[in-house]
Amino acid sequence: MRKTLALIWLVLVVAAGVHVATIVRAGLPLETDIMALLPREERDPAVQAAKDRIAETLARRVVVLVGHAERDVARAEATELRRRLTEAGLVKTETDVPGPEAIKRLGAAYFPYRAGLLADNDRAALEHGEGQSLVTRALSQLFGFGGFVDSRLLARDPFLLFPAFLTGLPVPANRLTIDEGMPTVIEDGTHWVLVSLILTGEPYALEFQNRFVSAFDAALADAPSGVTAKRLGAVFFAQAGASRAISESSRIGLVSLAGIVLLVVLTFRSTRPLLLSLLAIGTGFLVALSACLALFGSLHVAAQLFGASLIGIAVDYALLYFGQIFTNRTRPADRLAQVMPGLSLGAACAIVGYSALALSPFPGLKQVALFSAVGLLGSFLTVVLWFPLLDRAPASHLNRPIAAAARGLWRFWDEARFGRGRIALVLVLAGLGAIGLARLEPDDDVRRQQGLSPTLVAEQAEIQRLAGFGQLTQFFLVEGDSEQQVLEREEALSARLSG
Repeated sequence: MRKTLALIWLVLVVAAGVHVATIVRAGLPLETDIMALLPREERDPAVQAAKDRIAETLARRVVVLVGHAERDVARAEATELRRRLTEAGLVKTETDVPGPEAIKRLGAAYFPYRAGLLADNDRAALEHGEGQSLVTRALSQLFGFGGFVDSRLLARDPFLLFPAFLTGLPVPANRLTIDEGMPTVIEDGTHWVLVSLILTGEPYALEFQNRFVSAFDAALADAPSGVTAKRLGAVFFAQAGASRAISESSRIGLVSLAGIVLLVVLTFRSTRPLLLSLLAIGTGFLVALSACLALFGSLHVAAQLFGASLIGIAVDYALLYFGQIFTNRTRPADRLAQVMPGLSLGAACAIVGYSALALSPFPGLKQVALFSAVGLLGSFLTVVLWFPLLDRAPASHLNRPIAAAARGLWRFWDEARFGRGRIALVLVLAGLGAIGLARLEPDDDVRRQQGLSPTLVAEQAEIQRLAGFGQLTQFFLVEGDSEQQVLEREEALSARLSG
């Protein structure tokens, strides 16, 4: 029966390996969006849908300020940057910077409804009986110095109310001016040209991040001396965060593995326990990765970081089993039977603990829960089903220093003469715990979970200062039973906000 279960587990592990290898061939789909770790809005689905739409739109935006002391050089490099990224298929050809054609399209869209459109100042003037001021303004635009009016517009709009409406539309305040079609700001002798880009790919996909950042850096590397650029975009922060997370998880994993190798070699003085321990760890990671990719389609970097920390837990199962080498039990079945109760209890507690993360309202933690629980279960099954079949280690003796240390620790906790010492140690540990609890403060600010690149944060602040952009962190969602009702409520809200 045990061999049958071991064979079934082997088939499942091989299937997981084939599944992961098939996906990894095209690049491991890593998710880096920190917003995936936040809870969804359950009270109002419409609000959550609006948040998702805004987040998706902003995430695909990239703003770059290209600066140089010479105006023509700054303009040329801004144009070259857009050209190279467009030809690489990384950004769309269109831009959200309004040009003359965009202004014409805006006028054409509003023109059929001009009879019902009034600028706020014109409406206020008419409501207060000051209509003569509108007549005077129209005459000054018609006959004043430098004034000119299209005769066709004058025939349809004799008081020129429609142009006043267009000029009164809200425009975000900024320091930019349009210099021959390019948004520009000049400060301290440097001409800064704004390049607004719309990404063609998913900004939180690691493969697209690396392609875009590499192409961006290559374009700047080929720029003439003196050209500087400041970047703002989710793709830059996501790529920097993903690179840091991958680096940290790799470092944690390597340090953990090195510690395990050293511990096993010094303790067992044999390669077989080491190889089987690594087998248990690797099998757990493999099936966990396969489960996440099958259920979610990608792996979040947070799950990867948690996975690196599971090495120390998974290896405990193997060490608990191989600890029986130092007893008189030579049959693998007897060794497993001796540790099975403790092994099962430890695995169950760890799996239940990690699975509890799936009950949280944070979507990203559900993937962490799955990865951790499946990984630990995979390591446990490997020890229980495969180790008795692969174990050929003879009985051995624990080396003297380790044995002496173990006996000393056991005597400290077992013998009555150390009773006062045990009580003192427990009191000290309890005191330290109380001090720690007193200093514990809850913090639900998700921004503290992001290790944002200081360089990118500084460039973002500089772009906002130079261009005059504000922080858009709030919005109002207007709902209604019909389009007309929505428009009326929006107008009423605007009046209240401006009042």
